[in-house]
Formats: sequence, C-alpha cells, structure tokens
Amino acid sequence: MGPGGYIRLFGNEEEKEVRKSRSRMGALVENAGFFPKMSVEKNLEYYRIQRGIPGKDLVEAVLHTVKLFEKRKVKCEKLSMGMKQRFGLALALLGAPELLVLDVNWTRVFDCI
Repeated sequence: MGPGGYIRLFGNEEEKEVRKSRSRMGALVENAGFFPKMSVEKNLEYYRIQRGIPGKDLVEAVLHTVKLFEKRKVKCEKLSMGMKQRFGLALALLGAPELLVLDVNWTRVFDCI
C-alpha cells in the first residue's frame, strides 16, 4: 500500500484488490452525510443508486431495520440527533455489507436495535 504499512481486506493485500473489496464494506461515522432538504427515503435512494446497489425495495427494508420507516418522508434536517444516527446506520447497511465499521457514540445506535 503506502510507505507506512499495508492493509489486508478480505484476504487481499494488493491495492487494486483492496479497492474492489471496499464495496463489500459499510461504515458508520459520528456524523453521516446527507442532503438536509431531501427526505430520509430520497437520501437513501440517492446513495443506493450512486453506489450501484440493486433493488429499490432495499431502502424500505433498511428503514424498517433501523426503525425509521415512519420518518421516511421527513426532511433530514428535521431529524433528531438519534434519528440522524439511525439514518447513518441505514446508510451503512445499504447493500448488506459483509463488514460493518462503526465509529460512533453507541448510546444512540443501540436505541434503535
């Protein structure tokens, strides 16, 4: 990889293979990115399409998983901090990743499980 070390992801060390393997991951960071004026549902649909993830019904399923289905039509700017964390988790779960990296305050995430 770089001069400071290497990374192995799903058994791959070569840079090209590691880059490909990243599509098998999901990540949740403290502040998930979203378009504030778009609804929760539209944001997830946008990211699903951008990532090339098939299955339009996947967005609905993920919203049910994180208990945000009732808020799907709400603009993201109107969400509480806890709901924004759930949105971030939904975003990380799109595409059913094999590896999920979580870098968050767990208190809010566990509220939705």
